[in-house]
Amino acid sequence: MKSASRLVDAVQRLSLARDVGGVAAVVRDAARGLTGADGATLVLREGDLCHYVDEDAIAPLWKGRRLPIERSVSGWVIQNRAPAVIEDVLDDERVPAEVFKPTFVKSLAVVPIRAHAPVGAIGSYWAERHRATDEELWLLRVLADSAAAALENLRLYEELERRVVELDRAVHARDTFVAIAAHALKTPLTPLRLQIESALELVRARADGSAEAGEPTEPTEADKLGAKLESASRQVDRLGLLVGNLLDLTHIAFGRAGPRDAVGLRALVTDVIERSRPLVDRLDTPITLVDGAEVVGHWNRLRIELAVENVLSNALKFGEGKPVTIAIDSRDEIAELFVRDRGIGIAREHQSRIFEQFERAVPANHFGGLGLGLWVTRKIVEEHGGAIRVESENGRGSTFTLELPFARPEAHQ
Repeated sequence: MKSASRLVDAVQRLSLARDVGGVAAVVRDAARGLTGADGATLVLREGDLCHYVDEDAIAPLWKGRRLPIERSVSGWVIQNRAPAVIEDVLDDERVPAEVFKPTFVKSLAVVPIRAHAPVGAIGSYWAERHRATDEELWLLRVLADSAAAALENLRLYEELERRVVELDRAVHARDTFVAIAAHALKTPLTPLRLQIESALELVRARADGSAEAGEPTEPTEADKLGAKLESASRQVDRLGLLVGNLLDLTHIAFGRAGPRDAVGLRALVTDVIERSRPLVDRLDTPITLVDGAEVVGHWNRLRIELAVENVLSNALKFGEGKPVTIAIDSRDEIAELFVRDRGIGIAREHQSRIFEQFERAVPANHFGGLGLGLWVTRKIVEEHGGAIRVESENGRGSTFTLELPFARPEAHQ
């Protein structure tokens, strides 16, 4: 009964071991205690060598040494995939006498760790002549099976850790590439857009001059060129939106919470609206910021700006040119930002997934973007301890609500 209890304890401890040293410590103690031996050791195979990883004995044996597999009883056990029970170490051809003569060992029992393709062995040694009993041999075999499972777990843990490191490196390399590519793409977009706008103005001015001169109203080459430039302008806007989505993704992938300062939400929203003015004018969409008091919180300004830009861009994109209303309020130490459009709306069955990566409520060929804007916004808001929600119906527009705790400096620290 005592042996069974000790064996169960050893099996439990092996299941919790997280390195070879931990496995060896359990095995050496358990093997000696279970068999009443004067010494016990854990041996692991390393190619053509037997590595005596650890031992618990009345006198030093071979701890830390590596012996050729042909000059070790453990090597014989590993190669033959069978236990060895030797009552007299000096009267058995499997025993290299020169290895055992300097030691206290008179008898031994060694079992392989894993029956198929053993990875090592467990040995018990006695200072007096002793033939291991069937029970002692069975206890060593059960211990060896548990050690095999523990060593396999270690191998799997190491493999998993290696794969996680490789995956982290791959993800980091991907994010770095996306960030570089996005910035590289964005750099020429602004001058390209300006060139197209300038060309459009020239074409329109010429068309206006022709109209005042009473020239024919049939489509001219200038009209056709203007149509092509307007199409190019829309494509540049679409590309800019895609690049913006990629940049948002890299902000989340690389960014940390960053410093938080006192930020006026109303002033921030006003700045975002002004920066969005070219798109607002192009879409001919009225925007109203409802009057009210300033609401100040401790936030990361750049992140909150990005979140507001995404929600406003969403309202402009799906608002069908109808008025967009923005309101700011506060309650219970929480700032609330409401962005309402009167556009196509979002079906109820889609509302729960639009805040996930690459999700959208409308076909991608109808509206540009990667389906990342609202996901980025949700991540930013949650990073600040807040939440985002939507209320919408098909054909009746949408209202997005951002909740941002004021996050006082002491709370942030």
